[in-house]
Amino acid sequence: MTNAELSKFGEIKKQLAASSGSWLVGVSGGVDSMVLLDVMVKSGLKPVVAHVNYGTRGKHSDADEELVRSVCDKIGLEFYFKRIHKDEMYGNFQERARILRYRFFEEIFQKCNCDWIATAHNYDDQLETILMRVLQGRGPAAWGMTRQRGHIIRPMLEVSRKEIEAYAAKHNVKYRTDSSNLTPEYLRNRIRLRWMPEIREHIPGADSSLLRLRKIGSEYREMAEWILNKIIVNNNELCRNSWMSQSPKVQVPVLAAWIESHGLPVTTGITSLAENLSELQTGAVLELSVDHGILRNRDSFVLTSLSEHESEPDDFLLNLQELKKSRVIVTRAGKLNISTESYKNGLRPGSLQADTRNMEWPLKLRLWKEGDKIRPLGMQGKRKKISDLLTDAKIDAGKKKSAYVLESFDGNLVAVIFPQSSDQAEGVVAETYKCGPDTEQVITIALTS
Repeated sequence: MTNAELSKFGEIKKQLAASSGSWLVGVSGGVDSMVLLDVMVKSGLKPVVAHVNYGTRGKHSDADEELVRSVCDKIGLEFYFKRIHKDEMYGNFQERARILRYRFFEEIFQKCNCDWIATAHNYDDQLETILMRVLQGRGPAAWGMTRQRGHIIRPMLEVSRKEIEAYAAKHNVKYRTDSSNLTPEYLRNRIRLRWMPEIREHIPGADSSLLRLRKIGSEYREMAEWILNKIIVNNNELCRNSWMSQSPKVQVPVLAAWIESHGLPVTTGITSLAENLSELQTGAVLELSVDHGILRNRDSFVLTSLSEHESEPDDFLLNLQELKKSRVIVTRAGKLNISTESYKNGLRPGSLQADTRNMEWPLKLRLWKEGDKIRPLGMQGKRKKISDLLTDAKIDAGKKKSAYVLESFDGNLVAVIFPQSSDQAEGVVAETYKCGPDTEQVITIALTS
């Protein structure tokens, strides 16, 4: 290794050693990530290691996992791994792999209370990414990678692949070669194996030119993020009126910055996406990818998972006996504490309470559905549709689907439970089950944090 190459790694070690907080590092078993792990350990850090096994290369994928595991065992590092089932891999393989990889990293990041995530992207990855995104027609904000984005840091972004391989040879760093990186099947591989060598041969200074595009893209991104920060509301929701007030040419980069702030990629269809978003009706969802969509609330746009709650049960049977000790149920509306108790102390603030005398057991707690009706407390005459009740209560369109009803065994609705974080009341109780002077026992429903 040359003195310059040694100096680069020396500077990285110095920066890592001076950092505060705990680290998670993504390690595939390839030369880049194994060298990064070695550098971090020699900097005095003890990072948590996360590895994803996609299983696409059979025993070779398992051998990658075993190498990373054995190195962690030898050094004494925490090791977490995830094996991806083939059913999880659909659509564009590399993009889907990236989404699942970072989702896993974030999961372990939270679990281990880490402060930073380190990835092994290098100088050559940077050039390939710039060229690939330009060819794909992506906007300037997507041209290349930054050394730091939020809590994700790329310490080796200015180190070439050749320098990384030289470090591995000098320090006897064990690694494995992923054969899929050597085939022209994927666009990035074609750029790496064929196009970049030819571009460098025929265009002197090509690397510098590509990096200038990164600088232009960085300035463009900063502008978009500056505007975005002024029109974000609530929990990273995009204020519709503020976004719509921008010119179409500004709407596109701001929308792209908002999507990327959620850790999602921006596609070449961002312009048509912005056009469709401006016409989106309240409560409708515009598909962003196979996993995510943009939901239109009254006054904002919300990024939502299209498969968010598919594994959660939606119906719960409640027996009188079990509610004497209370039962905690995690629902889409939030965490509910449900119990029966004496009414001698009167109504409990911040909860829904209904007289149990006219109820038939067991009760069912379920998501409301179209056609459900209830006669709310204090209302005389006809019953009211739950859909109208939620609208009158000004429940956001995206949260309406998470409202629950409590149903007596005879089919009558006892109560409607509004989603947690609603600015309105906890819900409504039916007139039939209102508490009065003769009430002895009530069922109490409380939303808990």
